[in-house]
Amino acid sequence: MNYDRISTPVLVVNPGIVKSNIRRINEKCQKSGVLFRPHFKTHQSKQIGRWFRDEGISSIAVSSVAMARYFASDGWNDITVAFPYNPREHVETDALSREISLTLTIPSPESAHILASKAESRLSVMIKVDTGYNRSGTRWDNLNDLSKIIDIICTNPLLTVKGLLTHAGDTYKSESTTQARERYTLSVSRMKQVRDSLQHPGLMISVGDTPSASLFSGYPDIDELRAGNFVFYDLMQLNIGSCSFDDIAAVMVCPVVDVRHRENIVVIYGGAVHLSKDYVTIDGSPVYGQIVRLTKTGWSSYDSPLYLSSLSQEHGIIKTEAGGTAGFRTGELVGVIPVHSCLTADLAGRYLLTDGTTADHLSGTSEWLYNGQV
Repeated sequence: MNYDRISTPVLVVNPGIVKSNIRRINEKCQKSGVLFRPHFKTHQSKQIGRWFRDEGISSIAVSSVAMARYFASDGWNDITVAFPYNPREHVETDALSREISLTLTIPSPESAHILASKAESRLSVMIKVDTGYNRSGTRWDNLNDLSKIIDIICTNPLLTVKGLLTHAGDTYKSESTTQARERYTLSVSRMKQVRDSLQHPGLMISVGDTPSASLFSGYPDIDELRAGNFVFYDLMQLNIGSCSFDDIAAVMVCPVVDVRHRENIVVIYGGAVHLSKDYVTIDGSPVYGQIVRLTKTGWSSYDSPLYLSSLSQEHGIIKTEAGGTAGFRTGELVGVIPVHSCLTADLAGRYLLTDGTTADHLSGTSEWLYNGQV
């Protein structure tokens, strides 16, 4: 890996770690008899998607119709759009459903009415259940509306209700692995109550969040797992305890542009437009990324952790202890473990791999320089 050829911020991905992360979760699904439907919204790359296919995975989840179309063009034929159905995209949805096996997510009776009235091709439906995250979907204890959704969907013979889908997103806010496990267990318990109460034949339970996918050795009581962030992991997952440092597969490589020795500050070219403004709290302070040393084969941690203490649009600020700036030079490069790899990857546009090659990305319109080329 020749980092010297990098001149602007770029997300560097280690293929070996990615493939190991994929294999680990896939093996747990196989042992549990659970369908692994990885969520591709994290990496959004056809090339990385093929690494999943190499493990025998054939079903995926995405977060938009455009993303579904992107991966369908690379041979993926079983795709769930794990985001609430958007009626304003129905023409595109209908066209894609004529080419592949497409599953949509319905969050409410109103959404079900619209889809049932518009659908002119075969579609499968997952009902979005809110088990406590309070983002979207029908509450798990609102059995009246959940039953209505099924009844409405069944009025159109082209539509098939496959099951119940949830995202226990509150596990990402967990302060310990114990708390993450408890939140996941409660979410699954509520999904089981819903399925048992609705008494509709053949309803499957689909869940998806990286903390619980990583922390549990198996997945009892569910039928499908849709985790996605595990492909790269990040500082948030490391902070929760969902992964080890060695499981992190992506860092943002950034040039040092100013070293202020008197103020104990290092300024990097790498801000919110590269990393997002997500943060985790460490020792009572907000942290926007962890600084790592770059090596020929990837990266390594500092003996005493260094963090990004603040971000603006293009600037990142590393605040060090007294004398801590001595090891930094303007024009050199540092690595930053992002707080949330999904957002950072989305901003990156495409990836540089540690073998010196590049990988595509759905939003590959961003310009960055590698070896003097855009």
